[in-house]
Amino acid sequence: MLAEHADAEQVIEALRAPGALTAALNIYRSGFPAEAQFGPEVPAAPLPAGVPVMGVWSTGDRFLTERSMERTAEVAGGPWRYERVEDAGHWLQLDQPEVLNDLLLSFLKEHA
Repeated sequence: MLAEHADAEQVIEALRAPGALTAALNIYRSGFPAEAQFGPEVPAAPLPAGVPVMGVWSTGDRFLTERSMERTAEVAGGPWRYERVEDAGHWLQLDQPEVLNDLLLSFLKEHA
């Protein structure tokens, strides 16, 4: 997964700190694909009401699916916004930092 990361060695070094790898993996453990989370036998638990949510997915992400990101709308307890970014991989913030920053600023202004 880190093979595409521009600073892979630096990230690996940081993950050697006690508890760091577990913390880093917990985001993936809590974000199973929607197909697993929202199957017919598993009801989706909504997020707190009124909390704005923006999901950003990149077309080159080999680890997260667009379907999972889109289905987050089913549990968003407040305003939902979905953004699809072209020409970026799993490390969207490194591949397209200007695009992501513009999206974040726009979202924050929208909900300030």
